[in-house]
Amino acid sequence: MLWSNLFFYFFFFFISNIQFFKMIYNKKTFNLSFIVAAQLHILTLLEHEKEQQMLIAAAVNNLAARLGTDAPVAEMPKDISIPLTTVPEVEEFEEWLKDSRNSQAKQNMISSLGAVGGQNTKRVSWNILSRLYSDAVAKQINWKGVNGKKCFKEMLTRSLLIRAVRKNQSSTNAADSEIDSYAIRWFNLAPDRGGGRKERSRVKEALTEVNSDPRSIVAVTFFH
Repeated sequence: MLWSNLFFYFFFFFISNIQFFKMIYNKKTFNLSFIVAAQLHILTLLEHEKEQQMLIAAAVNNLAARLGTDAPVAEMPKDISIPLTTVPEVEEFEEWLKDSRNSQAKQNMISSLGAVGGQNTKRVSWNILSRLYSDAVAKQINWKGVNGKKCFKEMLTRSLLIRAVRKNQSSTNAADSEIDSYAIRWFNLAPDRGGGRKERSRVKEALTEVNSDPRSIVAVTFFH
């Protein structure tokens, strides 16, 4: 079964990128800039494939959880639009959570977010945070609220996150401190998502490797 999955994975990987491989085959000379570009392209493709696998795993876990119960799946409140995209929206959401009239809607939101899925506590926590916050607004939040950012530690959304994570079957016994640690890491990584420093870091690492040993990058490029 494992070998079968690997075969289909690499088959579809090749088919989806056949134009890129044709370009490599038809290239008459390999210069360093082309090799660096090729490596970055393949690394990006591999990262995309990994993200797709995680999404599929989350969907499978979510489906498995639903098959185990006849209870109706809770829906998100109609008056809440997520992901939140601006700091004012984050503040309005905090006010909404404070309002006792929204207690039932808040329970529905917790149940809905808990069904997002994930293979472990870390992935469940990050998937829920990704559902709640856009990458842009996540950059304006950190754990302690330093450097003029919003303080997640004091937000009611922190409690919402903890309860939603524990709603998921793969993280029912997660401790507050564990979920908090994943939230801290998720916000710290916000500037890297969607490119940013990660892409610059990749270019720097690739160029460093070229300068140290131009021959080694060829192997890394094609056998990563």
